[in-house]
Amino acid sequence: DPNQIAQAIASGDVRTIQSVKGIGTKGAQRVILDLKDKILQVLDNPQLTIVASNTGREEALSALETLGYMRKQAQKVVDKILSTQSDATTEQLIKQALKQL
Repeated sequence: DPNQIAQAIASGDVRTIQSVKGIGTKGAQRVILDLKDKILQVLDNPQLTIVASNTGREEALSALETLGYMRKQAQKVVDKILSTQSDATTEQLIKQALKQL
């Protein structure tokens, strides 16, 4: 569940992140280190809208890669989402992509 993953990242819960297939201790720690500040920012301000520019797209792709998804597969899904929702936030991109991958 994307919300569960977001909460795990925000709280530094390595075990929950490790429960994702293909993610070990080091990978989980890296995900937390890379995304914690961004997740906390979004969780603290749910009305925050970040335009899904190339930066948002790249952040979403980086997060999905860190979670063990192949970049090409993640790109197809993220680009499909952006084609219908060009104003999607990075968080929304990640959540929706996780549902489709």
